[in-house]
Amino acid sequence: MPGETTRAPSHDTFEQILTEWRGGDYPGVSAALVDDDETVFASGVGDADQSGRAVTAATPHAVGSVAKPITATAVLTLVDRGQVALDDPVSAYVSWLADAPGEPITIHELLSHTSGMPHDDSATVMIQNTLGRGDPPSLDDWDAFESYLAATTDRRQLDDQFRYYNSGYAVLGRVIEQVTGESFPEYVQTALFDPLGMDNSSFEAATAATDDQVATPHAPSEEGLRPTPLPDTPVFCPPGGLVAPVTDLTTFLTAHASGGLPIATSLIRRAHEPVAASKQYAGGRKRTYGYGWFRRPFDGDTLVSHSGGTFASGGFVGFLEGRGLGVAVGCNAANGPSPTALGQELLCEATGRELVDVRPDRAVAAKARRVTGQYTAAHGVVSATVEWTGDRLVIEERHQFGSERLGFAPDSTTAGDHTWVHVDDDGERATATFDCSGDSVTLDYAWRVFGRTGPVAETANGDADSTDETQPNDE
Repeated sequence: MPGETTRAPSHDTFEQILTEWRGGDYPGVSAALVDDDETVFASGVGDADQSGRAVTAATPHAVGSVAKPITATAVLTLVDRGQVALDDPVSAYVSWLADAPGEPITIHELLSHTSGMPHDDSATVMIQNTLGRGDPPSLDDWDAFESYLAATTDRRQLDDQFRYYNSGYAVLGRVIEQVTGESFPEYVQTALFDPLGMDNSSFEAATAATDDQVATPHAPSEEGLRPTPLPDTPVFCPPGGLVAPVTDLTTFLTAHASGGLPIATSLIRRAHEPVAASKQYAGGRKRTYGYGWFRRPFDGDTLVSHSGGTFASGGFVGFLEGRGLGVAVGCNAANGPSPTALGQELLCEATGRELVDVRPDRAVAAKARRVTGQYTAAHGVVSATVEWTGDRLVIEERHQFGSERLGFAPDSTTAGDHTWVHVDDDGERATATFDCSGDSVTLDYAWRVFGRTGPVAETANGDADSTDETQPNDE
């Protein structure tokens, strides 16, 4: 990884961040940081299981969709060997998706989530089956999965529009099996894990609850967190069945960032190149996706990353393209703050930055908190409350004849721009402009000027990364 950090990392500070982030939400969590190929921090806090076995940096975690960069890289090994082409139709290798409307779905489209196939909740169905909840269709084997795919044909072809599609990565795993004649876990072991020295990684997530070396996943229940199994089906492996310690994951990051993979450097670069925008932030900033990797701005650099969650465990991996720094996180529950947030906080500590400087959503939250409070207009006839809900600014205007409550989005992420916008059903814009330049804050809204008279309690903290752990096995 080329580049330098802006200050010497502090092991004690990293340890404190890790401990505070775990709080009471997770039995255990592990994290590691690498600078070039040097490990500058690797640790674990808490328990791997209910026996009190300690979590360490070497403890494997079930990390969900952190599997996707590895699955994508495994596909690229076949491309490197000339056994598969990125523009090949998937139907050249498996019969699945052949009946989807439009031009044949390609390997490229599945790698980049741009096939136009809708999110079909296959990960949720596998988890429901594992927990015995509801009456979902079976996805116990590849035949059952083929039937499941055939029932979802509402494809949209919209010029490389991003649609997160877990099933696409399951299909890629099956393509690997058809081309190589090996099971997906066997092929990844010989093609990637063995050459890279990832000796404690596997695609055997179903064993995580019983393996005495792995951190046991914990799902929420009425009695609190309880040990739980993960889906025991080959369908789960390629999109989310990875079990790995953070020390192995940083090895994988270093190989990607430095060109140390057993494939051509041009293919590694191709994996990192953006194909589609997965999210757009106020101010025009975007998060994009390549082959198994999200890309987002990070203080003049680019963070290349992927997170994962299984409903009972989770993880995050990411590296800064220019600074030479990578981070990996693993945890054995999924009911607390996002592993993405922890990974980015550790990167910020290592680079001397604040989260608000590197994350557009944090910038918006900071702007919102600057203006929340109770307000009154002239003579106190009309009052207003300004609250931050975690995803929007809500202004409630009140007078003796009633009230009106509207949600607002920022006009930009620029720190000094305190204009917020609401768009109604007719497309009409309403603006709320705050002046924070003096000792007091004023609000210009609905033809009135309000002065802030006091604070108001926030209804949500808005700190969770709303894109990364909202669904099982999703980024």
